[in-house]
Amino acid sequence: MPVTSLVLLAVWGALLAASGTFDQLTNMAVMSYALFWIPVALSVIVLRRKLPLAARPYRVPLYPLVPLLFALVMVWIVVSALRAAPKSRSPRWC
Repeated sequence: MPVTSLVLLAVWGALLAASGTFDQLTNMAVMSYALFWIPVALSVIVLRRKLPLAARPYRVPLYPLVPLLFALVMVWIVVSALRAAPKSRSPRWC
């Protein structure tokens, strides 16, 4: 049910907000987005090789440079976030 998922999401958000600083939360969010966008970008290359005759309603300009460059930038963001992250501290509520 949508109500149950919304309540659980609100509880999870409240726990996250109470457990860390805004900077930590935004770093985690950006890193998680980047981790999911890497396989998405690489899937464009994989699917175009697996299905060469499939309809292409949208063409990727400068293919395959754009998806590869995007994936590399996302990897750089993840590595930078991991290197810049301060040592893990215990949450304030522990």
